[in-house]
Amino acid sequence: MPEEESRAQCILVVDDDPMVRSLLQAFLSELGHSVVVAENGLQAVDAFHRLRSSIRLLVTDLHMPVMDGVSLIRHIRQLDEHLPIAAITGYADDAMLQAIRQHVTVLIKKPVRFSELQSLPGLMRDA
Repeated sequence: MPEEESRAQCILVVDDDPMVRSLLQAFLSELGHSVVVAENGLQAVDAFHRLRSSIRLLVTDLHMPVMDGVSLIRHIRQLDEHLPIAAITGYADDAMLQAIRQHVTVLIKKPVRFSELQSLPGLMRDA
């Protein structure tokens, strides 16, 4: 198990839907990762500032109240240009996708398949 523990990562999950947040947290925790959750971008920025040195992956919804995912992604990129970011969306117009394309590591369409989450960049350290 030490090998599994060495692969455990701290993941910041951001989604305004409590069910989606809970499912993502449960799945990623089941894989052995530490998961920090936020319900909007503003909470995520606060969590990122507190845990910056630990967070290895950001998984965020794009459409949220208070601070949306696009604003969150732009803010995080100013602080860390290398952090892997997975944007999750059920719908996004071309302008929104264009706005984040250069900042996002991967775009995942809802409904999310757990197999997509399992292979996200940042979940495993380079060997």
